[in-house]
Amino acid sequence: MPRAAWTDTLVATGLPLRAAELLGGLYEAGDAGRLAPAGDRQVRGTTPIEETLGAVLQLVA
Repeated sequence: MPRAAWTDTLVATGLPLRAAELLGGLYEAGDAGRLAPAGDRQVRGTTPIEETLGAVLQLVA
């Protein structure tokens, strides 16, 4: 989707305006290559993605 539609689309899904603006800024920073890992720390979880998404979907259902 075009950048110009990011904020409006996020608001249309129920996100507050300020959160949508901040998330759009995060997307833009990622696209511009301004985000990079810091340090060498890695954390790996043991919960499968299906379990995590299932829990999130139950919260919003």
